[in-house]
Amino acid sequence: PLTWTSTPRVVNDVARLAEELHQARSAAMHQTRMEVHRAEAIGALESQVAALNLRLEEVFARLNELELGIDTTGRGGVALRLRFEQMQSSVELRLTSLAADMADVCTRQHAMERGLKNEVREPLQADLWERTRRMR
Repeated sequence: PLTWTSTPRVVNDVARLAEELHQARSAAMHQTRMEVHRAEAIGALESQVAALNLRLEEVFARLNELELGIDTTGRGGVALRLRFEQMQSSVELRLTSLAADMADVCTRQHAMERGLKNEVREPLQADLWERTRRMR
């Protein structure tokens, strides 16, 4: 215990130790406050990293969907082009067939009309010959 009879050196030592103790206590309290802030900052940073990780996963998922969509569209485009070419070929074949049928019908109709003209013309000519002979 310190008394009035203690030496100034002991009093100085005790005062210095008290000051060091006060500084250590202040430093410890400051360190505790800093640890709390540090823990909060680390928690906030971990939360931000987790949120960023989720966003990146969503972006990667969308990119994968986009790649699949592009692949599917490409294959669909190729299939659509093939179907279109098949349909175009089918239509061209049908038009060629219809044109040939039409030409055949026109030829037959023309022949029939010539035949009818001849059939009508022959009786008329015979009738005209008969009338002219009677007139003579």
